[in-house]
Amino acid sequence: MSEKKEKTIFHFFWTWNDEKEERWLSRLAKEGWHLEGIRAVLFYTFMKGEPAEMAYRLDYTGSEKIDRKEYLGIFKDAGWELAAESSGWHYFRTRAEAGPAPEIFTDKSSRIARDRRILRFLSVFFFFGLWNIGNLLRSRSRYGWIWDLAVVLQLSLSILMGYGIVRLLININRIRKGRGARS
Repeated sequence: MSEKKEKTIFHFFWTWNDEKEERWLSRLAKEGWHLEGIRAVLFYTFMKGEPAEMAYRLDYTGSEKIDRKEYLGIFKDAGWELAAESSGWHYFRTRAEAGPAPEIFTDKSSRIARDRRILRFLSVFFFFGLWNIGNLLRSRSRYGWIWDLAVVLQLSLSILMGYGIVRLLININRIRKGRGARS
């Protein structure tokens, strides 16, 4: 019986906890599972290969217009390979040498800029959610239990987006003060 060469794993990570995701990807690489693709930011596809010490780093460009060739060239020149991308997220990897893994952000301001891009994305959904709750409240009498479910779901998503916004603001503040991880 031959060993499986590809697998897909469903996994959820918070946007402000990218270091945990990077450690997870590195651990899988040590086991010989190398990231090949991501769908919907939740489904990770891995290919079986030789176990390797790999460092992974994430960047988020969102919907910003970037010169893709130039953007990827900067990372390639610094020794990083694009492993996967999904919904504005770019997953880079490089062989890990002894000692601390290399970084893709060379200063506090670039890390803060990335977190601000994520913050803008979450803020749009947060305010859209609040607007949607307002619309749902105005139409309550028309839909009965479906309305109740819609309000609960939208309120839950808005709370989650609000929590994400607060966490990102805390991260940005920690990085500014030099207390954030890898800041």
